[in-house]
Amino acid sequence: MATIGTGATLVTGEDANAYSSLYFASVTPEREMVTFGNESIHDVDVSGCVVAFEYGNSETNQRQTIPSGTKIGGGQRLIVATGAEEVPEADVTFDYDSEVIDNDGNDVITLLSPDKSEVLCSSEDEQTTTNSTTSDDSTTTTTSDDTDDTTTTTTTGDNSGESDDSDC
Repeated sequence: MATIGTGATLVTGEDANAYSSLYFASVTPEREMVTFGNESIHDVDVSGCVVAFEYGNSETNQRQTIPSGTKIGGGQRLIVATGAEEVPEADVTFDYDSEVIDNDGNDVITLLSPDKSEVLCSSEDEQTTTNSTTSDDSTTTTTSDDTDDTTTTTTTGDNSGESDDSDC
């Protein structure tokens, strides 16, 4: 099973704390599925959040809304399938009937809050995990690579003015 890198980007505004414990557990193109995880002990309601399978590609609108009542339990994962492949263990299955996630790793998949703020954004770096925290005017991102013991921390200023169609 190939796994494209995992990652997260900041959320600004009201939703910052609501989604801060979420992360990409995996993106599995050959099974047409994405797995989101919740590292907190509290449930996170992802009802109305949008999965953008081609984020940043203005020529393609592959966005689907997560159904009402969908939560990721504390310490649990949520499997989201595109519908192009049968994924019996999926918690949410959309209605695509052909491949959505490119096997070459070029897709940028993003989870957007109901107000369209970025919650998570996949990266193309193999086996990389990124967690972000945010305050009113800055963001701290810690990135660790599972293949070594390297950790990088980056702090940036407020980017609440960013477009929701960036490449993360």
